[in-house]
Amino acid sequence: MYISIRQATIQDTVIVSDVLLEAALWLQERGIPMWGDSEVSLESIS
Repeated sequence: MYISIRQATIQDTVIVSDVLLEAALWLQERGIPMWGDSEVSLESIS
């Protein structure tokens, strides 16, 4: 298996936002509110 790690670019913004939102929801479901939706929104990270 080959894994490549690189810095995210502006073209990756939607993917990064989706991953962060999924993580935030997962944490909230477990009683660990780490980020609000607005903190991981597409507008907030671009």
